Amino acid sequence: SRTLMIVRAGVDKAQGILEAGRRLGLKREEIAVIGDDRNDLTCFKTFENSFCMASAEPEIRDEARWMVESVAEALAIVQRENKQRS
Repeated sequence: SRTLMIVRAGVDKAQGILEAGRRLGLKREEIAVIGDDRNDLTCFKTFENSFCMASAEPEIRDEARWMVESVAEALAIVQRENKQRS
């Protein structure tokens, strides 16, 4: 692996984002996540609006809904999706 992550055992990024969203009054479908590593996999499975950076490993890219080159590209997709829902 090219990344070393040091976190407390049992830490789940998706659960943390869900809790932050709850505190902010957001619904799950109003949250978008962007990631590029194994610790993002639960986020990709939890949130419909999931983005993976194009530089991620193939097994990571396979789990996200969209693959993007930049955060700006992800934001443009979110805006487009929001317009289509309106």
